[in-house]
Amino acid sequence: MGIATTLRVTGIGKFMLTQRTTSRDQDLMSALKNHTAGRLDDAAAIYQQLYSANRRDSDVIFLMGVLCSDLGLFDSACQFLDEALAITPVFPQARAQYAAALNGMADAAFCAGKLTEARRTLDRALEFAPND
Repeated sequence: MGIATTLRVTGIGKFMLTQRTTSRDQDLMSALKNHTAGRLDDAAAIYQQLYSANRRDSDVIFLMGVLCSDLGLFDSACQFLDEALAITPVFPQARAQYAAALNGMADAAFCAGKLTEARRTLDRALEFAPND
């Protein structure tokens, strides 16, 4: 993250401001407020705008993954979270959210009677959160 980036996600709904606030930070703060208030369409629109402006912003990509998880779109969530982790490999919140999305995928597979797939997905989730 560069000096101009002053908002760092420390967890959904939690963030840390340092130095000056940029328009990106203000937009991200607005998106987070919408997201945590349940206005997911509004949050998604802002996340998409921010993502279009910078496709390497791991905070935005992470939050898009969180939003997809919240909507039950676990495949999409994993794609975004994988992308965020490729950009910022040491991102504990993204790793934890990835494990949660994989758990959601495993639950869906289990409910569909796909027990082998559910087991494989849970094993993969343990790679991201071995202590959970």
